[in-house]
Amino acid sequence: MKTLRKMNGNKYLFYLLVAGIFGIMFLLNHYTFYAADDYSYMNSFATHKKIQTVWDIFPSMYAHAKGMNGRLVAHFFVQLFLLLPSGIFDVVNAVIFTMLILILYRYLFCNKKRNALALVSIFGLVWYFAPAFGQTMLWLDGSCNYLWGCTFSLYYLYPFMKLAKNEKVMEGKIQKILFLVAGFAMGDYLETASFGTIVLAVLLLAYHRWMKKEKIPVWGMGSVLTMLAGFLFMMTAPGTLKNKVATSGLHGYVDNFINAMDLYVEHLLILLLILIVLIVCSVILEWYKKTWIALFFLAASLITNFMHTVASYYPERNMLSSALFLIVGILIMVEEFWHRKIGIAVTCSCWILLVFFTVQFFHGSWDIYNTYAKCMARDRLAKEQIAAGEKNLTLPVVIPETEYAALKGLADLDVANQYVWNNAAMAAYYQVESIIGVAE
Repeated sequence: MKTLRKMNGNKYLFYLLVAGIFGIMFLLNHYTFYAADDYSYMNSFATHKKIQTVWDIFPSMYAHAKGMNGRLVAHFFVQLFLLLPSGIFDVVNAVIFTMLILILYRYLFCNKKRNALALVSIFGLVWYFAPAFGQTMLWLDGSCNYLWGCTFSLYYLYPFMKLAKNEKVMEGKIQKILFLVAGFAMGDYLETASFGTIVLAVLLLAYHRWMKKEKIPVWGMGSVLTMLAGFLFMMTAPGTLKNKVATSGLHGYVDNFINAMDLYVEHLLILLLILIVLIVCSVILEWYKKTWIALFFLAASLITNFMHTVASYYPERNMLSSALFLIVGILIMVEEFWHRKIGIAVTCSCWILLVFFTVQFFHGSWDIYNTYAKCMARDRLAKEQIAAGEKNLTLPVVIPETEYAALKGLADLDVANQYVWNNAAMAAYYQVESIIGVAE
């Protein structure tokens, strides 16, 4: 037992596992081909021509805000990485995912404690419970929006967490200024992550003021205001008002609320029940140290889910913020239990989680590779048809088995209409007149 504990806290094993997580995600990104919106974002929304330089992105984003939505920070990165060699995105996205795991680890252990089992368990939690994993973690467009937005959110919230614990934070003037500027980008990044971050920042500042009896620092209130400014900029963009906001009236709002509730129960019920049980146990045992903060993250999870009541649609990938806020709440509570006499129960739960994770990991990874192989075969077929002089291509539709492949649930080639946006975008990519899909 002592040997296992020593190994679990070994810093070399810990850093090896961090490198392993990066390596795994690099490979999974490498074996993920372009999908759906990626083909559209290769072209400028201003000129409808292929983006050739970084400077072409700026007028494209202006047109994007008018016609699509106001997520300009996220979609700037989308068009930037579609312009660059694909291998660069594979590396950067693997780094961002690893940063997500590490910031979740910091919410569990605020100190510099190393716990290999906890690190792998967090990876397992994200792999197993993140809705539409392929779309949010591997798909280029989806990753720049959802993975990056949620990771940015959790890092941006961390100083507020430290403040709520009366720890020193934001002592340098330059640091405070940069934090305020980053607040605008955070507010303009992703509807769910941005609004959830604003809500949590306000709740944590209120906790600091009324529960800890401390003054709210200027940087804290200022960052909330800059986030609000960025959020309003995103939400009032003409494209957002046209495409993202529901206009179906009261009956439509009721239907949207029920749909949001159904999706939450379908995907996040287990996480919700785990967090509720931990909170109830902490109240019964009078361990109030972190209960309030866990409740804040639970509230943010529910708010970011039900804000879709006024949204025009609710894809599963939009649930990532809600899922991660629940996971953070669980990690905050678990840390309190881990150091008690019942810590053995937490350890056993981690090992049980890893069993389920292992099965899903190999199943999902195989599907990612198999989907990539089909996409590459289709790419070769397209190039063969083009070499033969064809201008109207006929290509097979690729249908993955699991949500771990990015294409699962996304619009692939249409088999009936060669002029729909997804077929037209892929035709522009191959520089042909049209493409029609053929069912596998």
